[in-house]
Amino acid sequence: MPVEYHHVILTLPRPLTQLVMAHAEVLYSKVLRAGGMAILAVGEKHLRAQLAAQAMLHSWGQTGNDHVHIHFLVPAGGLLLDPPRDWVGFPEKGKFLSRDDLADEFRDRLIAELEKAHASGALVLQGRWRGLKSHDAFKAWLDPVRWIHWQVRHRAVWTPRKLSEGSPYNSVVGYLAAYANRVVIGNSRLKEIDGNDVLFSYKDYRDGNQWKTMAMPGVVFLERFLRHMLPHGLHNKRRYGFWGYSVRTKNLELIRAQLGVSAGETDTETGERDEDASHEGEKARHCAVCKAELQYIGGTHRPSVRIIMDMVWEDMQRALDVHPESYTVRTYEELYLEERKRDLEQWMEEVRGPRDEREAKKHQRRGPPPDRQRRLDFAAL
Repeated sequence: MPVEYHHVILTLPRPLTQLVMAHAEVLYSKVLRAGGMAILAVGEKHLRAQLAAQAMLHSWGQTGNDHVHIHFLVPAGGLLLDPPRDWVGFPEKGKFLSRDDLADEFRDRLIAELEKAHASGALVLQGRWRGLKSHDAFKAWLDPVRWIHWQVRHRAVWTPRKLSEGSPYNSVVGYLAAYANRVVIGNSRLKEIDGNDVLFSYKDYRDGNQWKTMAMPGVVFLERFLRHMLPHGLHNKRRYGFWGYSVRTKNLELIRAQLGVSAGETDTETGERDEDASHEGEKARHCAVCKAELQYIGGTHRPSVRIIMDMVWEDMQRALDVHPESYTVRTYEELYLEERKRDLEQWMEEVRGPRDEREAKKHQRRGPPPDRQRRLDFAAL
């Protein structure tokens, strides 16, 4: 459609991230539904209209760490709830309706979904979460999540002018495709295998989006990679609002008629052109210096996840043959638990802020104040 499109990202707080990762088969769908319904609720509140959203759930960060978040593509407008269902756009160009309201809606709806799943028995807590089986214990654990800040990012906006500039990542579909089938760490980011370590590149968002290189033991790398595979039968992409699968065709015809565009014009502006036609006009690549046409003559060998799996398997076989009693999975479980503990400690530091740092120095010898004890208990889980 020839309208603006917004890229919105909803992120779970770290304690909920660990709960969701431990019970992904049940809670991934709850997270997606809560996010999609939150966006529709914000549209009803501010525009009295039904918005649309394409959602994609990711559970990893740049280094394969646990980082549950949802990418949403939202057109800047919707269909009025009351007949005759006219199209209405966002009040301000380039701005989403309200990130604060969206964060509150997402928080309230997800907590309600978690409490409902726990009360109905759909959420069966396992492992170290068994201490929260009772309703009161689970509710007390969730209480601190209600007052912490829930992050909502508004990452990019496309206008009809931008969509006609020709770059594949300036088109909505082209940009969305980069996220649709992304894996934890793609082969293009793998640099080399150094002994038993895997070297890969990652973008450090906390250091000016700089690209850096990290070395990681092969077994830990595979543990992170396999940890983020979707449970069997679960899809991480959903559509909500007037993009819903059962009403999409009817709603798009209504919107196109009101905007005065045909289906062909709309597909061209959003990058949804015919697949065969997209290859006919494809331009050859040229050298940036001499402008000569480039020809493909071959490629160099790059590490892949398959090679890493073979390397780890051979290493495990050799270790079991030489020292069967010393090579155990427990070593890597301990590394994983230590990393989760560091994540929680870092999260607590972010929540406390500068004022809490001064209070921490003041109460360093006698321990945390009483009103902070429950926060620390919450983080220790």
